Amino acid sequence: MTDKIFSLNDNYAKTKTWTPDQKVPHVFLLLSDEGASTMADHIGFYAWKGFLSKVTGIQAAADYMGVCKDVLETTLMDYAAASQTGSDEFGKTRFLAVPKVGDDAVMYVGKVEPVLHYCMGGVKINPQGQVLSESGDTVIEGLYACGEVSGGVHGENRLAGNSLCECAVFGRIVGQALASCSTSKI
Repeated sequence: MTDKIFSLNDNYAKTKTWTPDQKVPHVFLLLSDEGASTMADHIGFYAWKGFLSKVTGIQAAADYMGVCKDVLETTLMDYAAASQTGSDEFGKTRFLAVPKVGDDAVMYVGKVEPVLHYCMGGVKINPQGQVLSESGDTVIEGLYACGEVSGGVHGENRLAGNSLCECAVFGRIVGQALASCSTSKI
């Protein structure tokens, strides 16, 4: 998703490189009231945090997003039509709780932009949480790591919703290893 959002920037789309001086592009998430109700706890939390806003009517949604009402209305009508045929121009085939178009339609809208969320890398560790040399074949005695500072646990992509499992599992392993070490080894 980050790659697709970054690709809204012409330079990134051509080069696949990003520099800090470039403005970070964003997209908007728009949920129907019906769709939001299927995940009410999450929606309530994100609205409370200010990441989502509840709006009523297509004009309010367009104003929030800074787009022309007619363009948003056409986009939503095209989306509704695609839901009836079973696919859209992007290859989507599942359409749940399609937003309604109208002055009384309740929607939740939020701005989505890439942020640093999780580091996939760092020092290499073994299954005991011991830090390995750069070549990966030697344990660095007395040095342990867990959580985001460590690398190689998830590979290139992390499927979990957060790093808690990684932190907790390796945190426990490392904690137990350290508890059994004499202070002269640490």
